[in-house]
Amino acid sequence: MADLFYVDASTGDRRSYSTLFSEIGSRHSFANKHAHRESYETLLVVLQSLLLDQPLTLLPRGTADTVVNLPTLNYPHDVTFPALLTLLRTPPLNWSLKMSTSGTTGVPKSVTHRFETLTKNLRISNRHREDVWGLTYPPDHMAGLQVFFQAVFNQNPIVDLYGADPAAESFAIKEYRVTHLSGTPTYFRLLSSCGQKFPGIRRVTFGGEKFDDSLHQAIKRTFPNAAIKNIYASTEAGSLLVSDGSTFGFPHGREHHFRIVENELWIHRSELAEFEGASTDDWYHTNDMVSIVQDKPVRFLFCGRKNDMINVGGNKVNPSRIKSFIDAIPGITASKVYAKSNSVTGNVICADIMTTRPLDEKTIRQALMGKIEKFEMPVVVNFVDQVDTTRSGKIQL
Repeated sequence: MADLFYVDASTGDRRSYSTLFSEIGSRHSFANKHAHRESYETLLVVLQSLLLDQPLTLLPRGTADTVVNLPTLNYPHDVTFPALLTLLRTPPLNWSLKMSTSGTTGVPKSVTHRFETLTKNLRISNRHREDVWGLTYPPDHMAGLQVFFQAVFNQNPIVDLYGADPAAESFAIKEYRVTHLSGTPTYFRLLSSCGQKFPGIRRVTFGGEKFDDSLHQAIKRTFPNAAIKNIYASTEAGSLLVSDGSTFGFPHGREHHFRIVENELWIHRSELAEFEGASTDDWYHTNDMVSIVQDKPVRFLFCGRKNDMINVGGNKVNPSRIKSFIDAIPGITASKVYAKSNSVTGNVICADIMTTRPLDEKTIRQALMGKIEKFEMPVVVNFVDQVDTTRSGKIQL
């Protein structure tokens, strides 16, 4: 697979690094505002903007590109892989990447990253030259861009699994010998439910949702030779915290950039990109709630989002907590826990559940008894063929 850059698991389309750089070098225009339509094109435009040292805005899907037509595009360096590597030593002065947050946890806002904030956690060395990355996120999403940068600066192949059906996905992982896979916990639950094993995967990285022991066990069965990494990241900051399991600590040497205030994680502004609505305060309130399990050094669990709490008869209910208990029931692939308005209690708890075998409401409630309070028990249980997810593969609470 020498020189292979990109494979589309759905279509089988393949592109080499030679083709990539040749296409960039032959272009006479640059879309400085680009809306994602096709993954290879989006990745090419991001790389073109870097080599041109020009700012790029990733627009919402369905928006028309804004194209800059020039007689000659002046590249500061040759359009080659060695020239790309020079950016790690001399970062581009003018380049920035502007994108929008998903809006799944609030109003979407515009975030602008510099090269340094997007590449601060890259691992580039000869030991990574044989890596093959599976891309399960859209490439205009923060997590997708981080996979792209990690792969491209090591000249690794990228196997695009985003949107592929399960059969094509499993075939591509094995056919192209994917070694590194990054996705949401929901993605890995669904992939693990197919019953296949992928011994060639050496590293599994996930984040964006709560991690629990049932998922940990499912991943170990599905990827028996993989190291497991749990990442806490956001569009505003990129990757921030890394763990081998469900508990996190603060990164060595940067502990003073993090605080836990009234069980909410706060991040110092020095860790963040520029974004709309940013407070002038030095500390960014993430809205992510945690539970401290160890004081010295601090270790904590993520419990859910502050604004996801549901009021049931005056009681605060954390849907992420209920979801984790449901997901641990044998035979359940994925679940979504949410509120439905009720004239008596304000809200009642509902659950949409995907299963690999027949289950009924009685079985679900019996499995939850003794683990959650009566007011937390789902009143409505729907067995569904598919649970709605966001574009990045997270369950929408």
